[in-house]
Amino acid sequence: ATLAISVTQPLAGGTLAVRVYREHEAGFVAASLSQSGDKHTATLELPAATPSAYIQVYVDEPATESDPRREAMAMYGVDGGTVPGPSRWDPKAPVYSADGDSVAWPVQPVQLKPGEWVSMQYMVETFPSPSGSTRISDAYRVISWPPDLADRVVVRIDSAAVPILAHAAAARPGSTAQEEPPLVIRYWNGSAWQPVATRVVEGNEGKVASAIIPANAIYALFSGPVQHFLPTVRR
Repeated sequence: ATLAISVTQPLAGGTLAVRVYREHEAGFVAASLSQSGDKHTATLELPAATPSAYIQVYVDEPATESDPRREAMAMYGVDGGTVPGPSRWDPKAPVYSADGDSVAWPVQPVQLKPGEWVSMQYMVETFPSPSGSTRISDAYRVISWPPDLADRVVVRIDSAAVPILAHAAAARPGSTAQEEPPLVIRYWNGSAWQPVATRVVEGNEGKVASAIIPANAIYALFSGPVQHFLPTVRR
């Protein structure tokens, strides 16, 4: 029921404002963002618990059809398969994302008590991708109550779009074969996308990547950066 907004970028002229459109609800909740240097923040108290919403951040300035205002749209949600207690959370009872492309379960099985639960949050937009790498899936995060139910989770991303969205393959010097950029799961460590050891296998419609990450961390599937190989030099 409380939503924190943070925007970090220079802004020439005007101030930032935000509107939150709660999914399946009429109207919106609005606020102005406070500015401190290049950082703009606001905290909104929503009328009720809001598992999914659309967020509009914009510069409060005049706009016309030919000269629109500066704005951005994002969304978040908690949908898909939620595991409520009392029950057991493990590989046989994972949580899954609303789009069906990601599932997650704890490294060690967790026994959920009454009132405890685990679910999956998804984010269409999130932090910028690292140089040379492209995010090719939505971002996800396993959330739970209480928040410390598990230390680490196994996550799996199954995306049929991987072969289409991946970078163009780079040819290895001296070879006509094309080399696909590596697929890696990364999680946001608070300041950067941290890559983790990723297992990639062929799925029914694309590639399936899996990895172990810290619990409650935002994660996504990335393509690249493409590795470049130097030619072999012989005397």
